[in-house]
Amino acid sequence: MEKSNKRSFEKEFEKALRSYGYGFPETADEVEKFEAEMGNMEIPTLPILENPSDILNRGEVKTTGIVHRLKVDYSAAQNLAMAAREGKAVSDATKRKMLQDRKQSEENKEG
Repeated sequence: MEKSNKRSFEKEFEKALRSYGYGFPETADEVEKFEAEMGNMEIPTLPILENPSDILNRGEVKTTGIVHRLKVDYSAAQNLAMAAREGKAVSDATKRKMLQDRKQSEENKEG
């Protein structure tokens, strides 16, 4: 977005917010009015959020008794893998190398 368009948008956006009574107070009178209207408004605290990795590893999201199961569609990854091979099948030599690498990786995890 061009700088002039961005600034124009910002002015219009601020104008729209102010027309609905939103925006930051800028003058002393606006601050006094805000404080009078809001008083000692209590700000709610949010519950501690779970680690997103734990949620993904669990494979489900539990919220107030409702369980949402994550459904992962791996077909896109398969299509990308095939595209990387230019539509060709995986050669036997490559399959052997992949199995060898996997085995070596598992041994390194254990050791």
